[in-house]
Amino acid sequence: MVRRTTVHRAVLTVSVVALGSGAFAQGLGAVAKKTEEQQKASTSTPLVISKLPPAPRDSGPVRVTADVLDQYLRGRLALADLRRADKPLDRRVHTAVTKAKHYDDLGPFYASEQSIVDLLSTFNITTTDYLYVEAALIRAQDYAQYPKQLSMDRLSGRDRENIEFLKANIGVVNDIRERCRAADRGLIFWNIIPAVH
Repeated sequence: MVRRTTVHRAVLTVSVVALGSGAFAQGLGAVAKKTEEQQKASTSTPLVISKLPPAPRDSGPVRVTADVLDQYLRGRLALADLRRADKPLDRRVHTAVTKAKHYDDLGPFYASEQSIVDLLSTFNITTTDYLYVEAALIRAQDYAQYPKQLSMDRLSGRDRENIEFLKANIGVVNDIRERCRAADRGLIFWNIIPAVH
């Protein structure tokens, strides 16, 4: 009796599974057919993504290009406007700059100021890349002005490549630096951070 009940349950389970999978397959077939019919009947144009997100970059400093310089400049000018509008932020930036011994010392401060992070991200530039480009602009002016006194031997390959790019475009570098100085007029004085090399 026990064996017969077990066999009945097994047969019943197999029958239900077989019927269910057949109905599931029919359901999938119907959905696929309906989707295909809708696609054929649709007159709208397909969605095309024209701007892909940037590919992840290799590690190390950002490669300075004309686009990166444009992002930096737009971010730098907007940051001057933000500092002008937010006096407590302006004082915090000034304090951080006066305490810094090297441009790298500003990284944690900039990264901790959410308003700066958000502002720069609208120009597709991180606080790290922003500070790197700013220091690279100063370095490029120094290397262009004192080519025999400053050696690039200790620079990384990317740093050397960026300095060469900026030196070749020193007119653009000088223009960017002048526009930044003009944007800073009326703000708390920025001390010069001596160590950018």
